[in-house]
Amino acid sequence: IKSSPDAVADFNKGKANALKFLLGAVMRETKGRVDPQTIEKMLKDALNKDA
Repeated sequence: IKSSPDAVADFNKGKANALKFLLGAVMRETKGRVDPQTIEKMLKDALNKDA
């Protein structure tokens, strides 16, 4: 989230693709070793808390 402030801003504007971009970044960093549904929920929670 900290490394992609533009995607966070887009998410806060209601752009759903921004969440997919952030999810993809996490999947790349973890080489796909995490559950995408869990990460998506964690991202939503973190982004909504910051909003």
